[in-house]
Amino acid sequence: MMKSGKAAFIFLLVFSGLVILSFDSCKSRKPVQTEPTGCKAGILLPRALIAEMRSNEFQFEWFSAR
Repeated sequence: MMKSGKAAFIFLLVFSGLVILSFDSCKSRKPVQTEPTGCKAGILLPRALIAEMRSNEFQFEWFSAR
């Protein structure tokens, strides 16, 4: 059976941890961007986007994984 002092310490520790975590999660959100910044995906049509992706595709001769 736990002593009341030890139980109060554990309760205080858990409660203070929850309070600290709740303050960290209440940060303000960033505003939603309406215009793309530096992204070509919003400008290009699907065929042009696929062609751009294929031109930037990594060409490899062999693959090794462990």
